Amino acid sequence: MTWDQLKELIRQNRVFDGLSDADLAALGGIATPQRVAVGETILHVGDKADAFYLLSEGGVEVWAPKDGDRQVLANLGPGQVFGEMAYMFPDAPRIANVTPTMPSEVYRVGYADFKSLETSAPSAYRAIVTNLTKLADARSWTSPVDLIFQHYITAFSHR
Repeated sequence: MTWDQLKELIRQNRVFDGLSDADLAALGGIATPQRVAVGETILHVGDKADAFYLLSEGGVEVWAPKDGDRQVLANLGPGQVFGEMAYMFPDAPRIANVTPTMPSEVYRVGYADFKSLETSAPSAYRAIVTNLTKLADARSWTSPVDLIFQHYITAFSHR
């Protein structure tokens, strides 16, 4: 999928509310496409949060280990975003794994590249940060609270 095709898909996602064509072009300039196969893990519990992802094709499962089992937190499809907690807590570890449920394509937006939008495309940066914060907040109350606290308390207690 090209960035222009993805742009039309993600316009339906609230994370990108209020973005102009120029804002979306700035985002596209820092988003890196990546193909992922079933069985690959895109995000690992415990890894440093350093990017968020736009799912352009396929599907992914967001899950966390719990009591030796898999606790599924969400199933996401094209146009959806994951890994957004990187912008809430950039030094904290990931709290969930993300694995494709079918061959998929994602666009990775690295934290450092995204931060550069603050000066190069400030309206895009402000809108996306505001919208990502709302998404992360909404997901944090729907996700198991003990899972979130367990990982963040562990992360910050080792500093």
